Amino acid sequence: MKSIGEQIKQARLKKGYSQETLASKLFLTKQSISKYENNYSIPSKDVMIELEKILDISLSKNKDQSMFNKKTLILSLVSVFLFTLMISTTVYFITYQNLKTNYQALDERYQELTYGYTSLEQSLNNKSSELEDKSVEYDELEQSYETRNHEYDNLYSDYHQLYSEHITLQTSFDELREVKTLYFDGLIITYTGNYSLNDDVLSMDIIITNTLDVGYLLKSSFFDIDGIASSNGYIMYNLNDGSSIPYWGIRTILPGEIYHGRLEATITSLDQYFETKDEVTLRFLGQRVSLIELKK
Repeated sequence: MKSIGEQIKQARLKKGYSQETLASKLFLTKQSISKYENNYSIPSKDVMIELEKILDISLSKNKDQSMFNKKTLILSLVSVFLFTLMISTTVYFITYQNLKTNYQALDERYQELTYGYTSLEQSLNNKSSELEDKSVEYDELEQSYETRNHEYDNLYSDYHQLYSEHITLQTSFDELREVKTLYFDGLIITYTGNYSLNDDVLSMDIIITNTLDVGYLLKSSFFDIDGIASSNGYIMYNLNDGSSIPYWGIRTILPGEIYHGRLEATITSLDQYFETKDEVTLRFLGQRVSLIELKK
């Protein structure tokens, strides 16, 4: 049995329609038609009815529906996994910060003890030649040296262990920083890594995919940078048609639609804010999407 996508494509070509022509008749985008024909998504019930009228065909969706359900299940499992990964990131980050503080304090103590050990060793060498007749004092000094040397060995062992843990956590933390995708209630929000910074406006390219069976009402106000909100601070531009979603505006992302947008964040009255930042966090409804490193 031919898939729904194959049936649509065959009927469209038979009618002599391009993807753009068929999309305009259905009030959809060319990308939506392409996803139908390549079986990346299936039409909703209303769209299915209109397709059958326009193309003079009867569509069967049993096989495609099963495939779509399997894809939905996989995406749900991936969402749960990445949510767990986000929690792990937070725990790793807190543990890393505490370990870093302890490591720095231990490093300072290690430097002090190294200096003391070196000084004591030099003093012992000097006193060995000067106090040949003072065996008791020499023995006490030697005992002090051995005690300090033992303390130094123990401290060095602790320092080496903490340093190894520090390197391991640093590696894990660096890997987690590379995550640029948020799975949120059926939406897949990805920061592409492209951004520009002009004065107090930060522009970021993002891709939003709706994996739900219904449309999703998107607002620019759902996004924020470092938790900063401004009444007219965030505007979303559609890179396909140039349309925009103002701060309080709404744009419906249809089922299966992949939305390519550019989010512009204007941080008013904070002209120097970005100049003092090496990185900022892009968030969607309070959830971390990606860490954006600002290249100076």
